[in-house]
Amino acid sequence: MSHYDYFAAARRTYIGQWTAVGATAHFCRLVERSHPAAHDVLEIGPGKGWMAQRLLAQGRSYTCYEPNAELAAGLGALGAVVKRQSVPPLDEPDACYDVFLASHVLEHMATPDRAYLFVSEAYRVLRPGGVAGIVSPDYSHWGRDFFDCDYTHVYPVTANRLRQLMSDAGFSIEGLYIRYGNFGWFPGAALDAIVQVASGVRRYLPSDSYRLLKASLTFHANVIALGRKP
Repeated sequence: MSHYDYFAAARRTYIGQWTAVGATAHFCRLVERSHPAAHDVLEIGPGKGWMAQRLLAQGRSYTCYEPNAELAAGLGALGAVVKRQSVPPLDEPDACYDVFLASHVLEHMATPDRAYLFVSEAYRVLRPGGVAGIVSPDYSHWGRDFFDCDYTHVYPVTANRLRQLMSDAGFSIEGLYIRYGNFGWFPGAALDAIVQVASGVRRYLPSDSYRLLKASLTFHANVIALGRKP
């Protein structure tokens, strides 16, 4: 087994798959509206490749960083340029991309300094006018599930912390959103409230409740930030 093999081998439920694909499409639409003329796209941690498929189908130039061998092979089969290494830093020249994407990556940074370096590297590789789109679990909603669901979750992210981090790196914040899986504020917030109650019950179950944990993550809130390089 190697890094992220557990994630690579995981199989989503039908609802989980529908939620992940829908959330990805929503994120892409936000970025596309912010920079419709973008051609050169860099994604960090593309996972199963849902954004890669969409962006390659649009005829955009797409490069990604994916350290896991199985996931990297699948992305290469789609036609992506894949670099098998962890970040930061980024092995890229300055100002060479129009869009930088990172969905569920920032929370894996080991320290605030690493998180700052990650976002600063995004700023460095973007051309003037370029857009960075970052999605992370909102720790203020996830609570203990933030750490329990993934042993590599280290850096807690909230909307305010992400705004501060991106601003310090030089970005002008153009949008900050909360999204509950594939749902907006309503019915997302209502579903998440129900899930929070179920999560409280789950903690007292005597048996392995990992499937219940996965189900609850489907409706937890994520923060989406869009920042532009002046």
